[in-house]
Amino acid sequence: MPPRLLFVTSAPNPEPFFDAIHMIPQFVRRHHRSKSPNRLSSIDPEVCPTCFIEPNDGRVVFSGRWEANAPMYGNTRFTTSPNASVSLRFNGSRVAVFGTVASIAFPSNNTTTRPDNPNTNLGGGGTNNTNNVPLEPERATTARYTIDGREPVESAIPITDSYIPDQPFFSAGSLGPNEHQLTIQVLDVGPDKPYMLQHFYVISQELIPPSGRGGKGGGSNPSTPPRTSPTPREGDIGNDGALVESRFVPNRTETVLISVFGSLMLLLAVGLAVFYVRRRRIADRKSSKVFSRFWRYAPGPKKSTRRVTIVEPVFTKTEV
Repeated sequence: MPPRLLFVTSAPNPEPFFDAIHMIPQFVRRHHRSKSPNRLSSIDPEVCPTCFIEPNDGRVVFSGRWEANAPMYGNTRFTTSPNASVSLRFNGSRVAVFGTVASIAFPSNNTTTRPDNPNTNLGGGGTNNTNNVPLEPERATTARYTIDGREPVESAIPITDSYIPDQPFFSAGSLGPNEHQLTIQVLDVGPDKPYMLQHFYVISQELIPPSGRGGKGGGSNPSTPPRTSPTPREGDIGNDGALVESRFVPNRTETVLISVFGSLMLLLAVGLAVFYVRRRRIADRKSSKVFSRFWRYAPGPKKSTRRVTIVEPVFTKTEV
């Protein structure tokens, strides 16, 4: 039976900046905890194992009373003390805070009920309210998130009757390339509604796909342009945790650039061929002219201009 969300306060909740491929499913998180980052990257190239910052990281500084959760929940930390805070210094253009929605045990002395599934009583003509549930508490767990001293954002965590891990509590995008500081101040907590911090997720600008840039931030930049869904590729992870089997489809800009580059290369090859043929013909013409000039002055047989006189002997007869 899936967990039942019973109550959500009217406080503004920041919208996550991730697209479908950046909303890490739970099975990937379990795999991240039990396997190496290289193995995780082989499952989905879009998942960045080094982007996860656990609460036991040296960059995370806690203030107030925080306690480590049970080992079955990983490196999570929780607090039930109001005004407890935690800060993180990071270099990245986007950051998100993930946590676990704690299971709230409703007080047994709360006898005020509301009908959950009213059924008509056919025998008595009235109504028989079955499956009554106690009314929700008046307040939920709330926290205040601040980045670089900007205007803070308060967010409430839904109340549920089951533990729900890997939930985005806060997110912010379109940050500069310099170092930033995120501060979380817990406001309304108690023994029956703790604030459970699971991990941070920080990505830099070069790791964001072009189609995922320009997502909505969680309060620091609420007027950013709307997100566009990225083109699915083979190996992407869908919202349901299943691998998406699809082919890569290049966008129109890439196709135009490839066509223009191919045409330029073809024209360059044709121009080089024409230039080579013309140079060859000019060289042949020059060599033929030099050869003819050389034979003009070369020595050859000459005709004799002297007259030759042929003397024939004349024989006369003598008489005896």
